[in-house]
Amino acid sequence: MAMTSGDPKYIVPTAFGLGTMVLAPIAAVVLIGAFKPVARKAIKGSILAGAFVRTTAAAAVTAFKDLAAEAKAELDASGAKKETVCKR
Repeated sequence: MAMTSGDPKYIVPTAFGLGTMVLAPIAAVVLIGAFKPVARKAIKGSILAGAFVRTTAAAAVTAFKDLAAEAKAELDASGAKKETVCKR
């Protein structure tokens, strides 16, 4: 083991390691408390963005269905004219 040799170059890294072990849980609690409002705002923003995307997508689908129905009606109308022309 390194500490049994009594070499002073191992004292500082060991102290940093022990300090990190002691202070990490405390720092985690403090940081979580500090970033909680930021995280809440980010989640709210993503919920609102999702609702906007759903609404926009629904409007786009409706518009596309309307265009498809109009195109089909035009094809049906022009097909009826062609059938009457061909029957003569």
